[in-house]
Amino acid sequence: MPREMSCPRGHKLQVSDAHLGQEVRCPTCGVSFVAVDPDAGGGGAEAPQIVPQGGTGMAALRARLGLGGGWSPFSLGVGRPVLMVGLLLVLLARGCDTVGRRSVQRSSAKLELAKSAFDDEYQGKQISLQQDLALADEEIAQIQKKTERSDADNARIEQLREVRSKTQEKLSDLREEQQKKRQALEWTTWRTLQIAARDAQVENQLSAYWREMLFVFGSIVLAFGLLVVSWSAEGAERWICLMMLAIITFSLYVGGIAWIPGIPIR
Repeated sequence: MPREMSCPRGHKLQVSDAHLGQEVRCPTCGVSFVAVDPDAGGGGAEAPQIVPQGGTGMAALRARLGLGGGWSPFSLGVGRPVLMVGLLLVLLARGCDTVGRRSVQRSSAKLELAKSAFDDEYQGKQISLQQDLALADEEIAQIQKKTERSDADNARIEQLREVRSKTQEKLSDLREEQQKKRQALEWTTWRTLQIAARDAQVENQLSAYWREMLFVFGSIVLAFGLLVVSWSAEGAERWICLMMLAIITFSLYVGGIAWIPGIPIR
């Protein structure tokens, strides 16, 4: 007949008569203790005796501290908060680093966009005039291929040559205008954008030091949190923490993968 009793931490559990006087494990906290009949001993309930797992060494120490079986109070009170703080610091450092690099790229892209828009505007006008020249040359060539040309054909050729001459003058003036405006923009608008891009790159390089320091500190806090959780946990939880710790150690000090985002942009 199952008997209801409490583990040393106060969790209720059912123990069958066959296990009375033997070592049992609490399904809630995982602590091991000797199950004592609560009705024996003159009506008084004898306090259950905790049996250290493994007898001596680290297992006994973890049992005395209550570090076993799932999320222990030590893991909940120390390990998990430290782990979360470390993770947030690492994400904050890498997030700020990414934002800084994107800011530099954005400033450089503004300058390139302004230059591209200027070139596209004048290139479109030049293409239109060059097409007019090509059409005039083609029509002149077709008229000249005739074996016998009338006065109207000769007049048309002269007209087309005059149009062609004016179009070439427009194209030459357009190129001269483009060159003057380019020089003016290089000393005004484009220079302002170029200075902003240069300053953004310098500021990003200056702040990269503090972002890397934050990343290193956050990695240390994260690793400490993983150590605490893995030490106070058991089973899959412990192995997951140890695997994460191994990955972090490899990324930081062996493969150097975690340092790649911190490389400044040239």
